[in-house]
Amino acid sequence: MKNTGIKIAEIKRELKARFYAAGAIVAEIWTKPIKTDNPTKIEWPKDAYAFEIVEEVTVVTDDGVECRGTRLIDGKKYYHPDSQVMRLKDIPDRPKYHFLRFTMENAGWDAIVFPRCGDFPLPFDPERDVILPKEEHNEKSED
Repeated sequence: MKNTGIKIAEIKRELKARFYAAGAIVAEIWTKPIKTDNPTKIEWPKDAYAFEIVEEVTVVTDDGVECRGTRLIDGKKYYHPDSQVMRLKDIPDRPKYHFLRFTMENAGWDAIVFPRCGDFPLPFDPERDVILPKEEHNEKSED
């Protein structure tokens, strides 16, 4: 690797939760510092329906230039315990569900999740997405 002459003076790391809440058109997204990477111990803001655990990294060079980046800690998206997962094979073949079935089939979604906030389905990947258990979540009452 070629030496660029840049010297790193400091590396700062901060663990955060990236929260998702229903917005007017798209999701509202914000981050908040957290003390643990245990998803069952993270406090839920009252409007959030999901979060990811991220690490924000700031590299400071010896001449004071800051470079920032964010990386997912475990690649998972954690959904609130009140969320509901529906699999394509379990959706009734009735007129009420035709549009949902059509959308899922054409988008290649085997499962969707209805978050606790809003009435909109999102694709659900059981390899990446997790519904947290009801008894272990930590709800924040104010916000």
